[in-house]
Amino acid sequence: MLEKIGSRFYEKLSCPNVTFLEYIEKLKQERRVITIAEIGVGIGATAQNAVKQLDKEDRYFIFDYYDKVEELSDELRLEYADAPEIICYGNSRAVADNYVWSLYNLIEDQNTGGAGIFDLVLLDGAHDFTIDLAACALLINMIKVGGILIIDDVQLTVDTILSHNPQKAHDYRKQYSHLQTSALQMQMICQGFLDLQPGISRIRMDNASVAIFQKTD
Repeated sequence: MLEKIGSRFYEKLSCPNVTFLEYIEKLKQERRVITIAEIGVGIGATAQNAVKQLDKEDRYFIFDYYDKVEELSDELRLEYADAPEIICYGNSRAVADNYVWSLYNLIEDQNTGGAGIFDLVLLDGAHDFTIDLAACALLINMIKVGGILIIDDVQLTVDTILSHNPQKAHDYRKQYSHLQTSALQMQMICQGFLDLQPGISRIRMDNASVAIFQKTD
């Protein structure tokens, strides 16, 4: 997977999420050990840069399809001897299966008693209102007090996705109405759900494509 970084047709996916990396650096200055998560790993560009900032005692959860998280984790462990503990939560490619189910399974596995799991989460997955609204509903209880949730591509639409990948148009048109393909689905989640949650505060950013939320209590 990592061999695709920097190659033709993967230019956008080759750019790591700078905001996520900046928050990792900040957290590592504040705390000795952290637990973070990346939801939607792309071709591993963000993960590759993230593990360089982490220690063996840290934990890095990755969520995506089974084959992708297993391939990425194997490559990272092979390339970086001092990689943090990498925990894979994969889902199948069945239409109704996704990382929401993986997040719920993690809640069942960890059984933290409501104390929270993550210091930092990057959500850069389906960019789908239904899937990501459910994911955010779980994540706000999975993040520790003081923890950060980063929502990427807040202004992305299905129409924009299709303009870069027209061969998927037929499948997407069967899933979404015309209104839905032009909607800013992640922004809808931020404004219609996260901004209204008690104990969740938005951190204002100049970069309108990213939304950052902190759990305050």
